[in-house]
Amino acid sequence: MIRRSLWIVLLGALAGCTCAGGPEVPATKVAGPGAPNVLLVVWDTVRADHLSAYGYDRPTSPRLAALAEEGVLYERAVSPGMWTVPSHASLFTGVPVRTHGTDAQHKWLDHRFTTLAEHFGGHGYDTWLFSANPYLSTHTNLTQGFDEVEHPWSPRWKAAAREATMGKLLPEDASNTLAPRWVPTIYPTGRSKDRVKDAGPVAADALLAWLGGRSDTSRPWLATLNYMEAHVPRVPSRASREALFDASRIHQQLTLDQSFGNLLAYTLGKHAYTAEEIEVIASTYDAAVRDVDAALGVLLDRLEGQGLLDDTIVVVTSDHGEHLGEHHRIGHKFSVYAPLVRVPLVVRWPKGLPPARVAQVVSTLAVPNTVADLAGLPPLPDATLGSLRALDAQPDEAFSELLHATPQALERVGKIHPELDWAPWLRTYQAVEVVDAKCIERSDDARELYALPDDPLETQDLSATDPERAATVCGRLEAWRGRVPPYDPGLAGPDDNPTLALDAATRARLEVLGYLDDKADPEAAP
Repeated sequence: MIRRSLWIVLLGALAGCTCAGGPEVPATKVAGPGAPNVLLVVWDTVRADHLSAYGYDRPTSPRLAALAEEGVLYERAVSPGMWTVPSHASLFTGVPVRTHGTDAQHKWLDHRFTTLAEHFGGHGYDTWLFSANPYLSTHTNLTQGFDEVEHPWSPRWKAAAREATMGKLLPEDASNTLAPRWVPTIYPTGRSKDRVKDAGPVAADALLAWLGGRSDTSRPWLATLNYMEAHVPRVPSRASREALFDASRIHQQLTLDQSFGNLLAYTLGKHAYTAEEIEVIASTYDAAVRDVDAALGVLLDRLEGQGLLDDTIVVVTSDHGEHLGEHHRIGHKFSVYAPLVRVPLVVRWPKGLPPARVAQVVSTLAVPNTVADLAGLPPLPDATLGSLRALDAQPDEAFSELLHATPQALERVGKIHPELDWAPWLRTYQAVEVVDAKCIERSDDARELYALPDDPLETQDLSATDPERAATVCGRLEAWRGRVPPYDPGLAGPDDNPTLALDAATRARLEVLGYLDDKADPEAAP
């Protein structure tokens, strides 16, 4: 294993070049017929501890659990970021958030960073992206390297995606901005304009159509799919609701207002939900997760039916999770606590990866080089972590960051509550998780320390009672900052433009997800 790892590193050094624009993927096409395909599935907004594959007591993810039986499930996978753009940028490049620099003020991945799609495309792979998240677009440059990019709102798929989403709505639903009986509240969240969010059933059709339409179907391929079923506004199917809950709980799900404005106001202490209502919100989330799991099942079944599944490296993960009342938060803002950064990670490749469960702390930063290693390619030139096949070479720590606050979200609630204290919500965070603890450092110079695995939701801050341990664990953050370079805007190229204006259609899609409201700054962050 050590010799193989060294050889891969040598190949990467020989293949790349250091020039003004950064390392480049070699143009030589080294992959051909017989090389494994790669399928990267991102379950947007899915936290690991609400998956039955991870021991959750509700059967939210039977298909993922079955996939994990044939692959490797990483029990303590940590995302480098806690919202869409920085997390995807790290997942696609293997570069830490502090280095690639995408955040709420700089929603852009500079061209100099090599993406997974670029790397595989440069080695003979066809590459394709299907994303239900509007942030995976040319507006952020997260699509860099993909030969083709499609969305549920693409003309070919829009009608089917609309049917898939709106067909799940029940006549009595008054719970969200898509629901037929929902009535706007005092918070500035309007009725949703975009109705193609839950496109899981369409994704499999789109993938198979792309695969069959290529000019040379013998070439290996890399496909990435982003599913948004777990993201607000959540509209679980009747089948998933009934698989998990009785009629009484389903009635509560349909009648409780869970619109984004209310959820944000709750987080900021300006809207009240009872403990029972918080459980109703969590149960709605669980039913939505079961929908995305069902969509994964359809995708895998279709690939198996085409004889492609066993020739494909399958990776299922998430960009971030979701607060469901913990730390008095709902959504994915204002924290780097476990509900936001502990994500699923399952890798299946029967021809090169024996089934296992891995208890070691790992970062999803390792995904790009793990996939490259399994496919027999050199490592990505910018990625900071090696393949997860060499677990003994992985660091026993994982880092997460929130680099910039989101004041636009505060403006929404502040318009209604001018007395809102903004200061606690403008903090930024960095965190390190190690074998038995987690340290969080805040921009107001405060530290938090949590014991793991005894306190999985990080509810008991031990920094005051065990300052020596806090200093030791938090010292890992200081050491990490010393060796991981921060983003350097001076290295941006002439085509790096993070201030591209959003068109009306993209704004509408971001509004439906709670990222923007009708009068918000068009560059407001989620």
